[in-house]
Amino acid sequence: ATGTDLQTFFYSLVEIHTTFTFKNLAVGTFGAVPFMWTVIVYYDFTVNGGQVAVDLFISQEVTDIGSFSTLWFFVFMDSVVLFFAIASSILSLRALISNYALSVKTKRRFRIQAAMPDLNSSQDRKMLKIGVLVNFYKSWGSVPLSIKIQFLNLWHFWSLIGSIFLISASILGSLNAYGHVPAIIFELFLGTGTF
Repeated sequence: ATGTDLQTFFYSLVEIHTTFTFKNLAVGTFGAVPFMWTVIVYYDFTVNGGQVAVDLFISQEVTDIGSFSTLWFFVFMDSVVLFFAIASSILSLRALISNYALSVKTKRRFRIQAAMPDLNSSQDRKMLKIGVLVNFYKSWGSVPLSIKIQFLNLWHFWSLIGSIFLISASILGSLNAYGHVPAIIFELFLGTGTF
């Protein structure tokens, strides 16, 4: 090849890409986890001004060690997170419904008391098995919003929202282990759910 042939070759270049594949053995709490990394570097020569644009693409997958597959371990751990997230969401939803039922019951007691103003004797209250709510407030409308909002426990509400994100994250984590979903989406849902 002569100098002019090389010069013509470099002038006609549009892009070059190089691919590197390597294995990485990450040691964690549960033992060694082997990863297969693929790194692709694209050099784009079509940028004006003689500059070369470089793009880097990285992908990884979990590989097997002998008869033990670490892929199944990740799917198992995602299943455990899924189980606990579903249990947490059911318990949180149950608590929210219970708190709502308690607020409805309290409103009903105020209405009963308003309809029967002569329930001032303790004997009448014992017969009807209701307590007096008017010691502090005359009606449900006179109860301040700061008291009414206590029927809605925000801890249960945020726990339910976090559990929904964790359920999504565990499903996306299993799909990520098989390479169907990018890791960043799984990590976003997992981070939001645990926050």
